[in-house]
Amino acid sequence: MTACDTLTMTKADFNHPDPWTEAEYLALDETNSRIELIDGGLWVSPAPTNEHQEISYLLTTILRPPASAAKLCVTQAGNVRLGPDRLVSPDITVRRPSKPGTRTEAADVVMVAEITSPSNATADRRFKKLLYAEAGIGWYLLVEPDHGTYQSIFLRLLRLEDTKYVEHAFAEYGETLITDLPFPVEISTEHLLDFAGD
Repeated sequence: MTACDTLTMTKADFNHPDPWTEAEYLALDETNSRIELIDGGLWVSPAPTNEHQEISYLLTTILRPPASAAKLCVTQAGNVRLGPDRLVSPDITVRRPSKPGTRTEAADVVMVAEITSPSNATADRRFKKLLYAEAGIGWYLLVEPDHGTYQSIFLRLLRLEDTKYVEHAFAEYGETLITDLPFPVEISTEHLLDFAGD
């Protein structure tokens, strides 16, 4: 099997009345869609595009060395438990080392990153931001590519103050986002689109 091969997914059974419990959600079979549990309801998003996945991979490779130096772990599309009956799958999670398992508790999460897609941009900018703030996650990195051509991208790093996020750092395309917190890292916007035009 090569890195480009895919595994066969089993079909999840959605023939279930609301509300869903956390145990029922965790018992779902795998599916090609991203499924999140929010207050007893299932939120289903389409599978991410190739461009979205490229950006996620490149961002992970940038974050991993400095996060590791800070004794943190970086996970792509892992389950984060924000609270009872709230399990979401951020594009990238930076977390403290924790016991092995299928989900990370919000208390162990240092930063989440979401890469907007045409189908989820509003949710990432508003709704997810509220959920992450309510769960007390200290840092939120919002990655916004130009979905039409993938020729530009901007980054917005938000810091939790009291119960709301405020902007900590911002980088337009052609710039590098530089921050010392939550750990020292430099993220080149141009590098995140190295795949464009391949």
